[in-house]
Amino acid sequence: MIDISHRTGKPDKPTRLTISNVGSTQMTLSWTKPDCDDRVAIQGYTVEYKEVTRGDWIKANREPSVNTTLTVTNLTEGSGYQFHVCAENAIGKGIFSDASDVCKTGEIVNCLYSSVFMFEI
Repeated sequence: MIDISHRTGKPDKPTRLTISNVGSTQMTLSWTKPDCDDRVAIQGYTVEYKEVTRGDWIKANREPSVNTTLTVTNLTEGSGYQFHVCAENAIGKGIFSDASDVCKTGEIVNCLYSSVFMFEI
């Protein structure tokens, strides 16, 4: 696919879409803003998801998010999902990011393990 967003003034696609904090019915997404977003300021991001057994993309946020993270809730426990995100500015929506890998609710993703030892002397 040829990226023509730089010719139209619309934002480039966001990159580095990651999934973390996976629960039984929710997941948190984060992404990196587009590289060339200095032409017209980004006003927000639209996130869409699809359950892999259904195939239709569904908007995750009613209004564009001004942050580069979003927690998607009310997912079906035990189901696999894919996500993608696009930036939008005053000119319009850019193209969507590449779709994420499939992530299943309830799976442990990006788990951080930390041990803390405290000693009193």
